[in-house]
Amino acid sequence: MEKIFTDFGVDPLLISAQAVNFLVLFYILKRFLFRPLLKIIEERQKVVQDSLDNADKIEQRLQTVESESAERLDVVSKKAQKIIDNATLAADVIIEKAHKKAESDIEKMIVDAQRHIAEERKTMQKELHQELAKLVIFGIEKTSSKIVDDEDHKKLIAQQCDELSMEKSG
Repeated sequence: MEKIFTDFGVDPLLISAQAVNFLVLFYILKRFLFRPLLKIIEERQKVVQDSLDNADKIEQRLQTVESESAERLDVVSKKAQKIIDNATLAADVIIEKAHKKAESDIEKMIVDAQRHIAEERKTMQKELHQELAKLVIFGIEKTSSKIVDDEDHKKLIAQQCDELSMEKSG
C-alpha cells in the first residue's frame, strides 16, 4: 500500500495532517459559522412562517369583512328599497288625493258656473220680459193711437207675461 501511495505521490503524513486540519476547520466552522448561520436561517424561517400565518389571518379577516360588508350592503339595500317603496306609496296617495281634490274642485266650479248661468238666464228672462212688454205697449200705442196709462200698462204687461209663460211651458 505504501507503494501505491508513493506511486501516486501521496504522503500519508501529509494526508493525516490535512485530515486533522479538515476536522479542526470543520469544528471551527461548525461552532462559529454554521451554528450562527443556522440560527439566522431558523430565525428567518420563523419570520417567514409568522408572515405567512399573518397573511392567512389577514386573508381570513378580509373574507369575514367582505362577507359582513356584503350582508350590510344587502340589509341597507333592502332598507333603501323599503324607503323607496314607502315614498312611492306616499306619493301615490298624495297624487290620488290631489286628483280627487281637483275633481271635486272642478265639480264645484261646474255647479257654481251652472248656478251662475241659471241666475243670469233668469235675470235675462226678466229683462227680456220687461223689454218685450215695453215693445208690446209701444206697439199697441202705435196701433191703437191711444195712450196707455200706468194701470193699463201693468195689466198689459201681466197679460203678456202670462202668455209668454204659457207658450214657454207648453
